[in-house]
Amino acid sequence: MKKTLIFLSAVLFAALMAIPALAEFPLEDLTLPEAGLHFGFNGDAKDDSGTVVGELVGDPTFVEGRDGTANGAVYLDDNEQYILLGKYVDAENYTASFWAKVEDNTEHVFLCSSILGSIRIIHDGGVYVGSTINGVVDNVSGYAAPRDEWVNLTFVYNGEAETMDIYANGEFQDTMTGALPLPLTLIGNEATEQKGWQSYPFLTLDDAYFFPRAFTEDEVKALYNGEIGAAASSAAAGESAFEEIWVTAEQEFYDDPETLELGGHGQPIQYVDGYGVGYSSLNDQVIFRDIDFGANGADKMLINFSNGGEKDTTLAIYIDEKSGDPDATFSIP
Repeated sequence: MKKTLIFLSAVLFAALMAIPALAEFPLEDLTLPEAGLHFGFNGDAKDDSGTVVGELVGDPTFVEGRDGTANGAVYLDDNEQYILLGKYVDAENYTASFWAKVEDNTEHVFLCSSILGSIRIIHDGGVYVGSTINGVVDNVSGYAAPRDEWVNLTFVYNGEAETMDIYANGEFQDTMTGALPLPLTLIGNEATEQKGWQSYPFLTLDDAYFFPRAFTEDEVKALYNGEIGAAASSAAAGESAFEEIWVTAEQEFYDDPETLELGGHGQPIQYVDGYGVGYSSLNDQVIFRDIDFGANGADKMLINFSNGGEKDTTLAIYIDEKSGDPDATFSIP
């Protein structure tokens, strides 16, 4: 058994060495938040929380989104175009979902990729959805995405079983096998530094989601129907998926002062350098993350609040460390 493992390790090492080095793409470790990441591609390549800010390489174009929003989707049509995220995610299970539209004149289109592998809307031959585990196997499913129309593709990965289920518009299509960590280095294309070549994708992307768990079939349908994710958050919050308030570093803050305390068991919120976890008065987890440091000395922090899995609220919180004046703490910049 040991000899077999040594042999397989040597084969894998040799295969990886045959792939171009990733020196151009230094990776940062990323733990996906329980609420997931959502890239709306509404004029930029950052996720809603500001946790991940993608770099637009090769000047992709922002075009009309699937719901008619101006500059609500990103279009990649050149072999030098891609979105660099540069993240390494160590998640045993995950769900990746994309609203995508691909034209009928291309053969290799990557939804997301890394040095270890990729998830593709069009695999070799220009027909079927698939994935690649670099140096190991090309997986081609039996499902072909439509051309020149929007489709929602969701990939549910189970690390223990090493399987990936493919869903199109909320409906199960096929299962692929093989170990593939979430490829979150690039979105929308490959790169010569990583794959050795690039394609002309002719791909439009809107609403990409990444979650640190394997969705059930019902959850996949709910995501497709807008009952999970940004659309659901927007509906719950009214006009905006975010509520913005200012608080001092020593001041407690509330979503609804009469019903729900987010400061945590009556304790004032404290400055958090990077990540922090607290609990609401209902013993539901509140996760806050440092996003940005403003010129006025205020830190912008995101609050992901989950009420027993039944209610999800996202608040953009600005903690003003310089101002102790309560009259100045609730203004929106």
